[in-house]
Amino acid sequence: MRESIYSFWQDTGFNALGDQPLSPQDVAYRDWEGVEESWTGEAWDGEGRYFKIFFSIYKGEGKAYLFLRGGKEQLQREIVAPPQAEKGRLQVHIGPGQIKQEEEGFSLLWQDINVELSFLPSLPPWQPGSGRLDFDEKGERYLYWTIPVPRAEVKGTLLGEEFQGQGCIEHLLYNFPLKDILTRVLLGRFYADNYTLLWSSFRGNLFYSHREAVALYLASGQEMLASTPNLEIKVLEWKRQGGISYPESLILKGGINPPLQLEGEGGQPSCKRPLSFLAPEGLVVCFTGDLRVATLPEERLKGRGFIHVCSM
Repeated sequence: MRESIYSFWQDTGFNALGDQPLSPQDVAYRDWEGVEESWTGEAWDGEGRYFKIFFSIYKGEGKAYLFLRGGKEQLQREIVAPPQAEKGRLQVHIGPGQIKQEEEGFSLLWQDINVELSFLPSLPPWQPGSGRLDFDEKGERYLYWTIPVPRAEVKGTLLGEEFQGQGCIEHLLYNFPLKDILTRVLLGRFYADNYTLLWSSFRGNLFYSHREAVALYLASGQEMLASTPNLEIKVLEWKRQGGISYPESLILKGGINPPLQLEGEGGQPSCKRPLSFLAPEGLVVCFTGDLRVATLPEERLKGRGFIHVCSM
């Protein structure tokens, strides 16, 4: 059962409701008027390879972005093209890129450079409450943040070479320019042994007193242990790249049972979070860290994490 508090922004969906299950329709293209939808898939392995693919649709236009790092080599592709998208079940094509929900998982393709990956989920989809934040009393401006795949086993080919690793898929939907209301967005994930930790922070601008709406998710193996807004994020050091501030080191504390603490350090920008129609360009920051879970005996595990940063 999800712990709840009433958050700011007249929000009764993101933190004040129990978690609601995600259906295939919730993940698929909705084609709502004035709304931008985006899907982000990322994968990594033990050899230092990192892959990210991003799709966005707004008012009948589409953008797709691919980033691949293998050792010292990097590859980027960015496409603007008319999208092809189905409702009811996720299937989006933009240029050579595709994301599709299959019977047992998801497939991500980028055809002209021989990228073909299958994501087999290790955990069920998750969203905090209904996944929705409302930014005025009538709910006319809103944002959804959901995680169709918190963690997956990923197999396939990257540039024709065999790939096997782990991955995650995220879905965002909003109907306003983010810079109009928010000053910063942090969307994080951390993986250590069998533990999966996800979190978000949406920080309002001066009009919203710079307050934050946060969410935390913790799972071990195939079991969710916690879903709560009881999260404290303390950034110890900020750095800048390309005019964007990002966390170089931070501490996360989760007020759950058992309590947890994540100490992250060595944050380095890996690639950009591409400019979309209503969201500014951001960064994807890779870091290492120690996850401490106050079990008996206490567990302390080293792992790897990623933070998607947007600064307005």
